[in-house]
Amino acid sequence: LRKDTAIRVAAPNVTISGFTITDCRVAITIVNYAGEQYPSGCKIVNNNIINNSEGIRPRANNVLISANNMSNCGTGISGYDVKSIVITGNNITENVYGINIGQSNYITVAENNISNNEGGLNMIYYGQYSVHGNNFTKNSWAIRFAEGCRNASVYGNNISENGIAVWLLTFPVGGEMAISGEGNTFFGNLLIGNNQQISTHEIQYANINITGNKGTDKVAWDN
Repeated sequence: LRKDTAIRVAAPNVTISGFTITDCRVAITIVNYAGEQYPSGCKIVNNNIINNSEGIRPRANNVLISANNMSNCGTGISGYDVKSIVITGNNITENVYGINIGQSNYITVAENNISNNEGGLNMIYYGQYSVHGNNFTKNSWAIRFAEGCRNASVYGNNISENGIAVWLLTFPVGGEMAISGEGNTFFGNLLIGNNQQISTHEIQYANINITGNKGTDKVAWDN
């Protein structure tokens, strides 16, 4: 049975550094107390986060996540409803998801080592996303443009020896369900030795038979 949350930050301008955190449901989360603004200006740097259900959950704005080691977690970094998050210089290995970001704006993922995960980087609704200078190696899939991913610029990355380099997720659309994303660009990347460079296939919903219209995020390819 995993413990709950190791470190919960609800104040602005806090730096978390030098910890080793294991066997928790969430290692580090930045959240607000009810009715208060989300804290901003926090830094999570130089920590070892190992064997947690979730590593870092930045439920806040203007957060730096840098130089951390995250391994054997369900998700290394899981961000939802956040803004202005910089994820740089981290070693993210052997997780189910390396980085899973959704319903967020102005996210930078730069110069990380993202390897040996089931999924490397999953981008959902909104954007902008800037993904550059990363090494994606030996993941089952490296980068996924998922439901409603918009305005993602993916450039200058090394994407090698993955099962799938880039997955364009196909999903049901219509009514209150997901919509296809637009404004995404993919350019100047190295794709080397992947089993499949680009894939479009449908997400599977357990025990649900979904019929009707389906959509895939639109991506412009160059260089």
